[in-house]
Amino acid sequence: MILRTIHIGVGGRGTWPIEIMGADPKFRPVALVDINRDALAAGQARLKLPDTALFGDLQAALAAVAADAVVICTPTVTHAPFARVAFEHGKHVLVEKGMTLDWAEANALVREAGQAGVRFCVAQNYRYFANMATIKQLLSAPDHPHHPGAVQIVDFIHHRYRPEPRTLNYPYAMVWDMSCHHVDLLAFWLGAAQRVTAQSYNSSWSQYTHDANIAAIVEYHGGVVCHYVLTHSATSAIGGLSCRASAGRCAPAMCRVFSSTHGRAASLDRASRRRATSYSCRPASRAWRMNSTAILPKALSRGSAGATTSKRWRCVRCWCARRASAARSSALSLIEPVIAVLPRRREDTKNLKTEPWSLGG
Repeated sequence: MILRTIHIGVGGRGTWPIEIMGADPKFRPVALVDINRDALAAGQARLKLPDTALFGDLQAALAAVAADAVVICTPTVTHAPFARVAFEHGKHVLVEKGMTLDWAEANALVREAGQAGVRFCVAQNYRYFANMATIKQLLSAPDHPHHPGAVQIVDFIHHRYRPEPRTLNYPYAMVWDMSCHHVDLLAFWLGAAQRVTAQSYNSSWSQYTHDANIAAIVEYHGGVVCHYVLTHSATSAIGGLSCRASAGRCAPAMCRVFSSTHGRAASLDRASRRRATSYSCRPASRAWRMNSTAILPKALSRGSAGATTSKRWRCVRCWCARRASAARSSALSLIEPVIAVLPRRREDTKNLKTEPWSLGG
């Protein structure tokens, strides 16, 4: 079956569904909807659609084109109205995160989709990245040679340099926009949360009208406790994950290069940037975007404890959804891949060692 899709919001975050679905034989984009003519023209050129497939209004597109589903990649404040239009026409919906503006409306949308007999899905991609699947494998397989034991303490910290609210100008926008990924990942690794204690707050220098930061204690089955922090008004960007267990620590790399003073991406030549981040998914001016890179020593499990891995690097490139599938297959084909800290200089790799009780330092 080929799924015919109408895409509303085809610039910015709306480009990835066009790129992926336009290249996948299981999908056929049949119409584009946007008020930005340049975005429409770019999408049209990529998909080779006729002018009759371009619209400035979703209702007009649904009335003129036969389709099975609507893909919504517009500002969050518009998600619910557009989804309801699609429901009324009996169309399935894939909507970008955040799903909507509040919990009550989210539940209402799920209920209305059920009443309309259609599927309503929110785009989530982090758990499908190869490095995230590797973490799941390490934590859940006791017979894995690098299994850290029973996890008890998790630190999940993500400080984002997002000084301008842009479209995130509604209450708890940071939760709907980014924590949705983090919460889904933690559920993927640890199961459903049992209890959550959280507080939102803001910074004195923040341009956000509403709270832009959140700190939480999340408790999971078996006594696992996660210390979770997400900030949108940080003055520099940094993030990290650490899972402390009975036999060691799993600490995957989540690193980018930022200047220490202004939070902007450091200005590096191509070779230096490659050494520092291994792969950059965005131009330097947009480097506040998440760029999570997993370094997987290819044959680490073959060597003895403390074996040097300087010449056996492979990189799993993340964030760009269009690369996720290829990255996933290449990573899982490696022999017992282990996530390690990304060295900043080539010479650092000769001193990088791993031990059975320490994953990533």
